[in-house]
Amino acid sequence: MSNRDAGADALGVGHRLASPPSVDLAATAFRHELDAADLLWTEMSLADMAHAVALDEAGLIQDAVRVELYEGLLELHELSLSQVDLQPVVGDVYNNRDRILRRLSPDAAGYLHAGRARREATTLAWQIRCRHEVLALRGGLADLVVAMTNVAEDAADVLMPDFTYLHRAHPTTLGHYLLGHSAPMVRHLSRLRVALDSVDASPAGSGSTNGSRLPIDRDRLAALLGFRAKIVHTRDAMWAPDVVLDLLSGCLQVMVSIDRLAEELQLWTTEPFAFVEIGDDQSRTSVVMPHKKNPYSLTYLRGAARHALGTVTGVSATLMTATGQPDNRTFAYGEVPRLLKTTTDSCGLLAAVVRDARFSTEQMERAAGGFTASTELCDVMSLHGIENRIGHGVVGTAVRIAIEAGRDHLEYDDLRTAADRVGIELPFGGDEMASIVDPRRQLERRVTEGGAGADQIASMISAQRATALEHRAEVDDHSSHGFGERLVREVRQRSRRDDGE
Repeated sequence: MSNRDAGADALGVGHRLASPPSVDLAATAFRHELDAADLLWTEMSLADMAHAVALDEAGLIQDAVRVELYEGLLELHELSLSQVDLQPVVGDVYNNRDRILRRLSPDAAGYLHAGRARREATTLAWQIRCRHEVLALRGGLADLVVAMTNVAEDAADVLMPDFTYLHRAHPTTLGHYLLGHSAPMVRHLSRLRVALDSVDASPAGSGSTNGSRLPIDRDRLAALLGFRAKIVHTRDAMWAPDVVLDLLSGCLQVMVSIDRLAEELQLWTTEPFAFVEIGDDQSRTSVVMPHKKNPYSLTYLRGAARHALGTVTGVSATLMTATGQPDNRTFAYGEVPRLLKTTTDSCGLLAAVVRDARFSTEQMERAAGGFTASTELCDVMSLHGIENRIGHGVVGTAVRIAIEAGRDHLEYDDLRTAADRVGIELPFGGDEMASIVDPRRQLERRVTEGGAGADQIASMISAQRATALEHRAEVDDHSSHGFGERLVREVRQRSRRDDGE
């Protein structure tokens, strides 16, 4: 089929437009729009069926063609994307569907366009798909939090050093460390709930920018498509940039949290750390260095996070335009649902990595000592009335004395020498110092809410897990589940001819 022959099916050709789209336009802009067909095909079919029902209930479809329209829509709905020949010269998914429907229901297809702009159908399909994807993301993130709290529970008393600047800072536990990564993920769950509320508001029945003269029931359309609410303002409903931003920011925040843990775990797999070994099934070896076991899952997650930032920046930039422009959605139609899917998949991959990781507990415990008790020693001095800056100086001087002596730990004489230099007496003796610097004894004294003490870790595990399970239950119970089957069933019932055929 030539470009001119296929282009004759493009909207407006032979009417407002004297010629079909050019080869260049079809090969660039129109083909780009079709790149999102795999994300919008089924969802647009549901949007079409709901609009047909709304038109029918408003008395806007002639009785003679009503059944033909429903039957054509059902037949089109049963066609998979691989069974249709999408023509870029015809335009986007909406126009290509119209081209096919006009062959299936030649006398009825035209009725479907009454009271609805192309952007409404495409936006509806996009929101239905994004709603599905953000529900999946909430569920996947909730499952990740549960996986992390389970591992944290098993590792609640595994000693390790905490780090700042990638240098050993204080003693902590692996359980407390992991909870520090899952804590923001719990907050992301609440943010994704807000994002879901944004995308779960129906734009259907908006007509054009100023509404429609046709008596289409917007509440009925929202119910048919499983939406919990509707975007009231008809112009806002068509473009609503904040809906896109809510979804993008939700993905980015999750991916940043995933990246931060993946970054550190990859460092931990290196020989200088040797804190963790990830599963063979999460790794791959080098082509030329057969001894290598590369933590490829973590590398992928780091790359996916950076790619997410690029997607968020690019799509957000398209929103910075005069209102009523289509370019703020042309790229979002494909990029946003794909980013949601990538983020969900990343949650699942990280959960698998964490569940199967083999942590080197002995190596971690050895690393928890050294100079990591310096803050504890300062605090003890403060408890005995020594001004903190003085105590800080004493401990810092003692550390330097130990390092110059070739030691990686403090001895009592180091502290006493440093204290003598500033003319103070240490408030504890050598025997008491052993208890002060012992990493486990330090953690026993960490009673501050949210700290690394055993009771605090147990409390945080319980709270984080409970919140994650609450979100998982909300996802499982969401009212949109099954709306497609219900809608198809209603259309099938309406497609039955009065004579029983």
